[in-house]
Amino acid sequence: MTMALWVIGLCLVVMATPIINAELITPDGCGITKGCFHYPEKCASPSSCSYFLSWTVEADGSNIFEMTGNVGTYVAVGFSRSGAMRDSDVYACTKNLEVVRSRNLLEGNDNEPRPLKGVSDVDVSVIDGRIECRFKRQMLLTDDKDLTYYDLSEGNSYTIIMAKSGINLEDDGNIKFHYSGRVQGPRMSFTRVDQSEVLPPAARSFKSPMGCGGPSEPCEFEVTWKKNSDGSLRFDMSGNAESYVALGFSKSGAMADSDVYACTSNNVVVRSRNTMRNDNDKNQPLKGVSDVSVSTVNGGIECSFTRQVSLDDNDDTFFNLGPGNSYTIIMSKSNSFLWGDGNIMYHFGGKVQGPVISFSDVAPPPMMPDAGGCGTTRGCFFEPAQSCTGPDNCDFFVSWATNAANDHVFTISGKAKTYVALGFSKSGKMMDSDVYACTNNNEVVRSRNTVRNQNNKDEPLKGISDWSVSAVNGRIECTFTRQASLNDGDSTYYDLSGTNRYTIIMSRSNGFLWPDGNIMIHTSRVIGAEVSFNEFTLTEAKPPDNTKLFLQKAHGCLMIIAWVGFASIGITIARYMKHVHPGTKICDKKPVWFAVHRFVMVMAFLCTVAAFVIIFISVGGFVDPIQGRRIDTRYIHAILGTIVTFLAIINPIMAIFRPHPGTPRRPIFNWAHWGVGTSAHVLGMVTICFALINIGKTKPLIQGIPSFLFWVMIVYIVAHITTWIMLELKTRFFKNTGASDDIPLKGGDNGEPQAAFKEDNKFKDMTYRLYIFVAVVLAVVMVIIVARAKNNNM
Repeated sequence: MTMALWVIGLCLVVMATPIINAELITPDGCGITKGCFHYPEKCASPSSCSYFLSWTVEADGSNIFEMTGNVGTYVAVGFSRSGAMRDSDVYACTKNLEVVRSRNLLEGNDNEPRPLKGVSDVDVSVIDGRIECRFKRQMLLTDDKDLTYYDLSEGNSYTIIMAKSGINLEDDGNIKFHYSGRVQGPRMSFTRVDQSEVLPPAARSFKSPMGCGGPSEPCEFEVTWKKNSDGSLRFDMSGNAESYVALGFSKSGAMADSDVYACTSNNVVVRSRNTMRNDNDKNQPLKGVSDVSVSTVNGGIECSFTRQVSLDDNDDTFFNLGPGNSYTIIMSKSNSFLWGDGNIMYHFGGKVQGPVISFSDVAPPPMMPDAGGCGTTRGCFFEPAQSCTGPDNCDFFVSWATNAANDHVFTISGKAKTYVALGFSKSGKMMDSDVYACTNNNEVVRSRNTVRNQNNKDEPLKGISDWSVSAVNGRIECTFTRQASLNDGDSTYYDLSGTNRYTIIMSRSNGFLWPDGNIMIHTSRVIGAEVSFNEFTLTEAKPPDNTKLFLQKAHGCLMIIAWVGFASIGITIARYMKHVHPGTKICDKKPVWFAVHRFVMVMAFLCTVAAFVIIFISVGGFVDPIQGRRIDTRYIHAILGTIVTFLAIINPIMAIFRPHPGTPRRPIFNWAHWGVGTSAHVLGMVTICFALINIGKTKPLIQGIPSFLFWVMIVYIVAHITTWIMLELKTRFFKNTGASDDIPLKGGDNGEPQAAFKEDNKFKDMTYRLYIFVAVVLAVVMVIIVARAKNNNM
């Protein structure tokens, strides 16, 4: 009896428990009794789809949603007003067997947890690594003023956005960024069930700035296109312009000779052709275009039109968009006037250049950085790995995948105003890397870091296609396709095929580009792992190697100590202080000025030689001038530094072999010793200035040095010159005898002046003491600042 009761109770429990599995979530009734969305197009059942969503309409004014995705942490659906993730109302079914609600913030990819309201009858399960769930959601909360709870009732439609992740949840159970992927579906009304949709595979788009969309960041330009059943192309275009927005197909990548279609404020489409010599537009007959719709809405222009792929009329200005042909997208706009006949003038509102596109392709390229699929369908590198949750808030981001032709598709994003670059390195260092930079000129440029220094040698951009670049809000984002290898004998084009491995190096700059559009030295950089670009892994940055920065700082500190500290004191005491304290002798019974001069100049010599050796070790040789451009401050600094080191070595050698006082060659030595020493000191100060200068495009040669340090050096130079002028005037006003100042090698005179000078030594003594104090203080301050310079390459 007891066993029978136990069996009956177990059966009742099982029968009362809702069961969700791959067989119960089926496509049965899609488009008839329930609305459906699934991806990819050819998945046979929900259990084989990457994403599946269905909904029914209940009598109580609610929807019942069924959802599944092929991941084990969460699958989510978002209702979007703008078509973008940001500001969507998101519902995620998680591995904790619950539904959580969140809202994508307007900035970045962070999710803001929201209270789960209007949701009931939740059932979530994890089956064979898939999450499947069902929940009921009220279409509208009548007594709730929460604007983030979107109204799904009659008359409202939203873009479906589904996302998934295999990464852990937050500690409170809420979702993190969708690292395993995201898909954007069609715009749907959730009061209708006569809909069964897949992601339109033939639709492609271009928008600028990249990632734009929604009320917080409207697009300057946007165009989408898809194939019609008759093979023609349907274009939908918009731009925030008052006069016209235009789309051009360019063979050369330039506006000149483009086939242009403009939607104007007259609510018509006009066609023109940019002439080769200038930017004037030559009107062309509007042919091969039908189904035109143009409207002016909220200060912008929106339009749609159908264009035939080609015409058999021998008009070579009507470009053939069929298979085998590719064109650069160029969009422009204007807020000025149209010509009297309704045709367009010059694009005073601006233009943007998009990627090279084959309009016969059906596979949409990645048009914005996205962390979806990282570690599964593509490889990714993030920095900083501890805090960034997606491309929009990472300092550096790159992902790579392969297409059907085994080419590599790279997506790059970084916080930068001038460029963000990706380098492939064989050695793990910047030197000799194959570098691809996306710049604020909306183009991709290629360069190679030379072996001996960080100068960039321009390289031809080859093997690159389908590139698109956007620079907006302090970020540069781009995507491009690179052939794995080229059989052209160019060893600087690295072979990414097979098992070849390279270290990822990324860099960025907020400075300037060269006038020809190529990149200067980076503001900061980061070194990643060594990877094969045919393996899809998640990688992090290596701990920064500060050895080079340490050597650079050691070089700078030693040179400041040598020439701002020791040399300044030694040269000044030898020139102006010989007759102050004439009876005071130290060391080997030499006058105090001579003993001090000899000691500090020997220290300056030792510091200079040590600094010279250290910088050669750091650089790996002698720097080269940038080829094809003006010589930069690094090269000038290196040349002057070498001269200073040579003079610093020659002068003590000359002093060792100096003639005795009174001999015929002694005056020659005196002038030579003075000339070499003074030249070395002047050039030493100039050389230090070239290392610290931070004006316009010229930046300090050591990373992390603040701009004001250059002006500290200028203060020292002004103090030095002022002191010499004062001492020189004092000497000339009171000097009345030509006594010898010479110091013999050994024996001879005692080193004291042969005749007394009638001058006020007290003034010179006080001035010199003050000078020593200023020189030492400024030298110490400069050394501390240089030593504390932080590494920006992180």
